Amino acid sequence: MESFSQFNLLDSGLHGTNLIEASAGTGKTYAICGLFLRLILEKHLSVNQIVVVTFTVAATQELRDRIRGKLREAIDAFSHGGSADSFINGLLQKSKERKAALDRLKEAVRNFDEIAIFTIHGFCQRVLHEHAFESGSLFDTNLVTDQDYIKQEIVDDFWRRHFLNAEPELADYALYTKKCRPQQFYELLGKVPVHPNIKIIPDVHAPEPHFVTQYKNTLSKLKQIWPGSKRDVEELLKNPAINGHIYGSTSVAPNKKISNRDESVSRLVKAMDEFLAADSYHLPLFDGFEKFTAGTLAASMKKNQEPPQHPVFTMCEGLKKSTKVFDRYLLFLKSEIFGYAKDQMIMRKRRHNIQFFDDLLLKVDTALKEEGGESLAEALRAKYKAALIDEFQDTDPIQYEIFNTIFGSENSILFLIGDPKQSIYGFRGADIFTYMGAARRVHTKYTLIQNWRSEPDLITATNTLFSGADNPFVYDEIPFLPSSVVP
Repeated sequence: MESFSQFNLLDSGLHGTNLIEASAGTGKTYAICGLFLRLILEKHLSVNQIVVVTFTVAATQELRDRIRGKLREAIDAFSHGGSADSFINGLLQKSKERKAALDRLKEAVRNFDEIAIFTIHGFCQRVLHEHAFESGSLFDTNLVTDQDYIKQEIVDDFWRRHFLNAEPELADYALYTKKCRPQQFYELLGKVPVHPNIKIIPDVHAPEPHFVTQYKNTLSKLKQIWPGSKRDVEELLKNPAINGHIYGSTSVAPNKKISNRDESVSRLVKAMDEFLAADSYHLPLFDGFEKFTAGTLAASMKKNQEPPQHPVFTMCEGLKKSTKVFDRYLLFLKSEIFGYAKDQMIMRKRRHNIQFFDDLLLKVDTALKEEGGESLAEALRAKYKAALIDEFQDTDPIQYEIFNTIFGSENSILFLIGDPKQSIYGFRGADIFTYMGAARRVHTKYTLIQNWRSEPDLITATNTLFSGADNPFVYDEIPFLPSSVVP
């Protein structure tokens, strides 16, 4: 199990990179407000030198109100010599120069409009605006809140590129058999963010060219030999050495159960007649077609019996395999759309001089990695002496890289506050593996154990349930840390 120290808001160190990992209701927001006070009093930082990042606009407003309220509580305590809040009272007792401390608190309230509390997107927007030259950002780029229309254009173009001149058999199979239409690709893009770190599994390669022609050629040959071969095929399928449970019934007649082998095989032959009599090379193959394939026959023989041999069985085996290439091609397109959309998004946004919220993160991340990135990071470290990252469990690889590149040095102060149990569910694009990787790199790991929100019986029951299992959250990096009831 990971080694965690209980976080002491009054005395824990204010240096390096720290992780505060705690469950809901254990006072994470209170801890952020307390850290903010200590940074002002002990590190002599101004309100605009402490950047606080959270993940929603509502959360930024709540933090703003809570920090302002805590500053006013501290001013009252330092003015009158005491406080009902044990933490603020502890700060008061620690302070050796109360007059200077009071002045710093009052200055913080006077300059509170300059406080640097942002969403992650707001932080990146501020970076790009204030460091346009270092980041290579355009001054007049418009921020749009909706990029769905661009996504729809990209999907429509992608569809046209692959299906406008496609052979009819492929288009029919995609549209009518698999219900694979532009809307499906649009919804697929909507489920996954389009960014450089995206990895699509499985890695599907495009089938060999002319796979539709190969299917049609095989089907044409089957049509040619079938009339003169079907009687022989029918007799071979009636062979008692073939398992009757497989060939004694068929789904060709769904409303009628057939138990007689001869009648069942006759219906299969009739279904093949109808299928091959059609003028088109339509898909899908009919139900029961696989019983004509060499592979199914070989798997259906009774013990120590050899399967019947006939060119029709070999052709049907080839035809069955060739139809699977259609599915592989559609799967290839579903993976291909992400790379196409990524490139097209960049190109079309640049053409219209617009950017979306996620582009802000991508541009800051790119600027920090390219030539001159260290100068940008140094400028940001000079501006912000400390960073408090709320709801860190919701981070993704790009967000973490930004924070770590800027504030991950030993000379910076960085606190990551979150609950990895929430990260499991992937809310707001959270990536549990990014969180675990970040947790391995921090200097100090803390936890908050007192639950201030839940009923005591519920806390006891939760502790009992999860403490009784080894690795209840699967990964060693996500231990269950029992909460305690507030006295």
